[in-house]
Parts: sequence; structure tokens; C-alpha cells
Amino acid sequence: MRAENIEQDIPVSFVGSMGNWNKEFVSFFQRISQDGDLGPKECNFIKDRFFEHITRFKENPYLQLSKDELKYFNLPHFPFEVSMIHLLTCQKRFDVLSELTDLGLKVYGYPHAYSDVLLYSQNIFECFDFEPSVTLSHNTKTYNRSKVSLNLPHAHAKEGFSWRVCDILASNAVLLSCPQPDLLKLSKGYVDLPTYESPAEARDLVIKLLNDPMWRKDLVLGSQQMIDDNCRFEPKFKLIQDAIPGVNMFGDKAGNVEWIDGLSLKYNNKIKLNTLKGINQTRNILIMVLNREISIYHGFKFFMKSFVNLYKAF
Repeated sequence: MRAENIEQDIPVSFVGSMGNWNKEFVSFFQRISQDGDLGPKECNFIKDRFFEHITRFKENPYLQLSKDELKYFNLPHFPFEVSMIHLLTCQKRFDVLSELTDLGLKVYGYPHAYSDVLLYSQNIFECFDFEPSVTLSHNTKTYNRSKVSLNLPHAHAKEGFSWRVCDILASNAVLLSCPQPDLLKLSKGYVDLPTYESPAEARDLVIKLLNDPMWRKDLVLGSQQMIDDNCRFEPKFKLIQDAIPGVNMFGDKAGNVEWIDGLSLKYNNKIKLNTLKGINQTRNILIMVLNREISIYHGFKFFMKSFVNLYKAF
């Protein structure tokens, strides 16, 4: 991601999902109320247990429930814990976006998920743009057109942050984020990023940022410098090269990239073209590959664990 000097005609943007595409709990409560095996008393009992679990997950999003605690909840597609994280994330993101719809908000993401939002928030759906924001060129255009771009809460991410955050910081948009300790640590000494604790505070900060172009400029310059110094391949490769004797991470020849569609030949064209075109294409393909060749999974897991340990050493 690089900054580009184009007209900033989007006051505030968000690229990503709300989490509402996971409808496990909606389908579950519809099912138990219609299958005839449970009466209103039993359904209310299960609902009460469900809200007890919500309270516990708000306090500890890494909670793992026992089989006994899950005996009332038969979810067909996603584990209970995963679905709970999606549910809590959806609520938090909905609350923040709802506060910003009259400030020039533009939202990009899964069309089928945001279309559901029309049932309970016409204002958010009106802010949704069907223009894709999937590729590097898409996001470069979206973020550089934005004066402010959002990092919304994720119920499971108490410290880390999405890769989209670095894309925003590298562009001409100002990042407005919920508090993330790793982000504040990374930006220390470069830029004092504005953060919000509540939807109301997010709204106040967006208004202040839109009305103060000099503040935005200072934040953008500091953010871009931090990205150049700490987050691009060159400084990371230099760390690896310095840490491993005899390894040269830099060469004179140009590299090349092989499009992942080549994997479809190996798997007898089982990876369909519409999968590649999907907005969540990387995840879909990765899941297919990992399911078919477990050795790839173990190799990828070992590489990531080694890389994280090496990164922590610095």
C-alpha cells in the first residue's frame, strides 16, 4: 500500500465485515422453537443459558466451554465459541457505524451480509457501496480517497489488529481505531493516534478530524513514516538476515509471484473460478487447500510459529 495524491471525496470509510454473516444462533433459536420437541419453558431456559454465556464471553473472549455447558446448543456450521465472537463483534461494529451514518460514511464489504442490514438499519445500508474493495488497487483507491478510515472492534482481538490497519496507516487516510495495545506500541514515537472507547467518542473524533485538516496531515505524515520504518518488507527482511547467519534476503534479480489459481490444476480443478472471484477469496482457497493437504497446514503452522518467535526476539 502506498499513498496516492487523489481527491479525498470520502469523509469516513470502513472496509470489512460486520460479522452478521454468521447466523448460527438465529437459525438455532428458530429451529428449537419450531421443531415441536421443546415447549416455551424449555426454550426460555436455553435462552437464559445463552445470555449467561454472552456475559461470560464479554469478560473473557478466549473462553472455552465444556461439553456439559454446550449440551443445549447444537450448531451445524461453526463452533459455539466462534459464533459468539462473531455475534459480539457484530454488535460492537453495528453500534459504531450507526453513530457515523450522517457524517459521509462509506462502507465496503460482503454485499450479501450488508444487504441483511437493511432490515434493521436503513441508514447503514444506505452508506454501503457495492464497489468492490478486495484487491490492492481497490484498497489503495478507497483509503486514499478517505479523510478518515476506521478500525472497528473485534471481540477476539484485545491486543493485535487487522492487516487493514497498516494499509490505512500507509495511505493518506487518518486511522481512527479502538484501543489496541500492539498498535499503540508500534506507533509510539511516531504518531499519537486518536482512539475511541465508545460509539459516541468515535463520532466526536470523526467530527473533530474532519474539521481539522492540519491535524489530519500531521497524523498521516507520522503514520506513513512509521509504516516505512517498521512495517514494510525491507526492514523485516533485514531483521531476518541479521538474525540468521549466511542467509541473504536481498538479491539483484527481480522476484515473481505465481497466481494461486495454479493450485486448481493440482487439485483437478476443484477450486472453482467463482471461489477465486469471491470477496473472501484468500480464506476460501486456503481452507480448501489445508483440508486436502494436511502437510501444507503443518508446514505453514511451523513457519508462522518460527517467524513470530523470531519477531519477538527483536
